[in-house]
Amino acid sequence: MFFPPSFECTGRSRGLSVPRAFLADFIHFARKMPLVAVSRRMDLGPVVAARKAVTPSPNWVLLFAKAFARVAADRPELRRAFMTFPWTHFYECDQSVAAIAVEREYAGEPMVLFALFRNPHETPLAELAGRLHEFKTKPLESLEPLHRTIRITKLPKLVRRALWVHALYQSGRIKAQNFGTFGISSVAVAGATTVGMASLLTNTLSLGPFDESGHLDVRLDFDHRVYDGVPAAKALAEVERVLRTEIVAELQTMAPPTRTE
Repeated sequence: MFFPPSFECTGRSRGLSVPRAFLADFIHFARKMPLVAVSRRMDLGPVVAARKAVTPSPNWVLLFAKAFARVAADRPELRRAFMTFPWTHFYECDQSVAAIAVEREYAGEPMVLFALFRNPHETPLAELAGRLHEFKTKPLESLEPLHRTIRITKLPKLVRRALWVHALYQSGRIKAQNFGTFGISSVAVAGATTVGMASLLTNTLSLGPFDESGHLDVRLDFDHRVYDGVPAAKALAEVERVLRTEIVAELQTMAPPTRTE
């Protein structure tokens, strides 16, 4: 050392828990993504009102997942992934697969896992809500996709990183099946917005908290190799339109009929 220590420092080495090892693997590969972000302040007052009339109210991430998948059905660039093996190319998935972050407890520690929803725009909100509830509450052993993540994370580092490489880079189809085509993250319940998004996907939405008038900031982090800023901005505008029209219409069908005297 350059200078003699002025005090004694003691401690211990501790191995990574499964939740921390999974996040370490995730960040290791996510930092390779050249993400650029656009943000839009959305006026979702009509959606807020329609959602309040439904009991229980569906989670906001489901509403956005359904709206984004609906937009992606008409915009193939939102279903593409940049692939480099065995040559540089785009893989364009025929369907949208939403990856929604779910926090579960594992070995006494919170762990972020990802629940996948195929073509959420074609699935009723009530069914999506039921599936999300299962991902949040059923024993992890009975949820094969989540349990598989835990089993892989328990493998030696070199083995599991090799499996990550295979799933992320060898095949666009395998990537979509294991990680999705777009992701949604929200810490709005804590009154905050995620910045500096870490993602493995071409598109990731992050939701901010609502203000009293039903406005919120929605950020789209996207792979700039796949498409540019103007299409990203237009996609957010279309998501807002779908939320205010198609999603509101579905929520209204879910609300109990108004009683008349």
